[in-house]
Amino acid sequence: MVDGTILPIAPETAYATSQFNQMPIMGGNTHDEFTFLNAIPEYFSGPPQVAMTAAQYVASITSSYPPATAAAVLAEYPLANYPSPQLASSAASTDPFLACQPRHVVHLLAKWVPVYQYEFNYTGAPYYFPDMPGFVPLASHTIDIQFLFPNWHGGQLGVNSRSLNAQETKLSDQLVAAWTNFARTGNPNGSGNSPWPQFTNQAGAPAILSQNVPTSSTLTDAQFAANHHCEFWDPILGY
Repeated sequence: MVDGTILPIAPETAYATSQFNQMPIMGGNTHDEFTFLNAIPEYFSGPPQVAMTAAQYVASITSSYPPATAAAVLAEYPLANYPSPQLASSAASTDPFLACQPRHVVHLLAKWVPVYQYEFNYTGAPYYFPDMPGFVPLASHTIDIQFLFPNWHGGQLGVNSRSLNAQETKLSDQLVAAWTNFARTGNPNGSGNSPWPQFTNQAGAPAILSQNVPTSSTLTDAQFAANHHCEFWDPILGY
């Protein structure tokens, strides 16, 4: 909310014109952010809980967009491509708002300052909602926090099903070290650009750290965009 004082200009204008505090930036997302938000209505639908239906998925899309856009989204994310309506809904909501739109911001920022981008892609982490019909958390929103802050379990209602295992603890140690390095030096590696690359949109170049078990890897900007259908979403979002 631009008030002219605390926020003198729109953030996108600031990022595009270098009118922001010049400092290294770390940012990222979980691959399946919206599964967390889909868990909430299912949890409070019971007991017993009721899984999202195909009709509810279609209704959620058609109520969110003009008719032509909604039809295009349903064609881009057909139910046949997903194990459940919940996961189709998660992908169709995660990709535009929590993957492609942030990617646009990263492109603006990286023109001016070092940016270190990540995506948490591990789908087997302990989760803090109970088992529910048809619900699969995958790499859900906030599921990565327990890898940085021990015993974090999603708030007062959350209960982790188990502690981190040996491979997960190894990833946790790596991420804690990276965040500590970044706080100390502005670079999650401490120095250099490995294993966590500095973001670049150069074709074929490592750009994003894919945090995973048993080992992390890197993604190019083009791979990230393809994974999240950004070629489809960018014209709709209208940067």
